[in-house]
Amino acid sequence: MQAQWTQFLAQQGAVFSTENTLLHFGTPFDNAIAYRHDWQIMNLIGDDAHTFLQGQLTCDMAEATVSTACLGAHLSLQGRALVTLWVLPHPHEEKGFRLLLPTTQVQALQTLWEKYLLFSRSTLSVEKEALLFSAPTEQANALIANLENDAQGWQQFQQQSHSYLITSPCRAMAAWPELNALGSVGGAWQGHWWDITNGIAHIYPGAENKFLPQAMNYDLLNGVSFNKGCYTGQEVVARMKFKGQLRQRLHHLSWPEETATTPGLTLRDNNGRALGHVVSGLRHSNNTHVLAVLRRDKELPSALEDTSIYTHLQTLPYALPEIGQ
Repeated sequence: MQAQWTQFLAQQGAVFSTENTLLHFGTPFDNAIAYRHDWQIMNLIGDDAHTFLQGQLTCDMAEATVSTACLGAHLSLQGRALVTLWVLPHPHEEKGFRLLLPTTQVQALQTLWEKYLLFSRSTLSVEKEALLFSAPTEQANALIANLENDAQGWQQFQQQSHSYLITSPCRAMAAWPELNALGSVGGAWQGHWWDITNGIAHIYPGAENKFLPQAMNYDLLNGVSFNKGCYTGQEVVARMKFKGQLRQRLHHLSWPEETATTPGLTLRDNNGRALGHVVSGLRHSNNTHVLAVLRRDKELPSALEDTSIYTHLQTLPYALPEIGQ
């Protein structure tokens, strides 16, 4: 099926690398649908799946439903995010969950959880015949309505003004006319752009073990529970909530200079002092855009590592609390 799906995408205008990795669809940043080929869907299935996730992730699994995903993070003992993901019940497995995360972090999650799963009656695996799409919720709802009898083959959940859709390659191929009827289909960059504008940050290689979940605004997105009980790194998270002074928060920054957006790069002031770090970013409309965790009691950065930049603070779709909260 993978070969058939790749051939189908090529027929739709997808461009692949010499290693057969999908690069883009050649369409601009005004697509109605994004195929998140840079993400992977994993399954955790078994009698202990709910209990296992409750003890590993920052979010409260009691709030996850088939149509309502939880944003969560697996933390280090120091309370910093190592892997971030969406989690929601599997529609076809009574004691199972789907985990959605960047493909680059799949191996890291498997390694982190391997020792814990030895004592759990649940199994973690990659769901090879599952695809992830995202779209503004209006278009996503229109797609589901147009699919009529096949709508049950698409699992949908919403965050901010966008929806995420999970389906199989067969169903995606059958629904491609409906996808195109809503507007052109884009690739990973389109979906990543929507993540940035929605202020939803995920950990990619280079940014591991740098940020508290509150610094990534996960507490503002229902991604951190302060009363569900213990999980890895919970003591540090709770201490910051009830006794600390949180001075770092996630922001959307832009600058006209064309620079690297590598996760983990340091943002500095005029004197070279570190003000924060890049979480993720891309180049769009002659500007560099990043999600970055920054000190809120300092001025905006004027350099990325050793490169001077002229930064602009962009608006997030949700309000930040007062400094220190």
